[in-house]
Amino acid sequence: MQTHSHAGGWLVWSGMPETTFNLSADEVAALMRPLNGAGGFQSFGRSLQRAVKANGEISLTDAQLGRVIRHIRYTTGGFESRLIDAFGRSLRDILA
Repeated sequence: MQTHSHAGGWLVWSGMPETTFNLSADEVAALMRPLNGAGGFQSFGRSLQRAVKANGEISLTDAQLGRVIRHIRYTTGGFESRLIDAFGRSLRDILA
């Protein structure tokens, strides 16, 4: 959610634009599979898991969405496959 206010004549933005996805039950299940380890991929994956609401809705900032897309492009490994399973349909819909 973006909000703004005027501070001393300047327009101040708080928050970044977000893109909201409505994941299916299968997509949520793919995203919620257990993660092993404590590296950057795993930390990012856990942050995505925490962001999913009970109804399958997840809102990503532009930075998070960019990171999902970059990880998907790596194309090898379980984490990348998990992201394709979770976000592939939604990303195809956005780009169509």
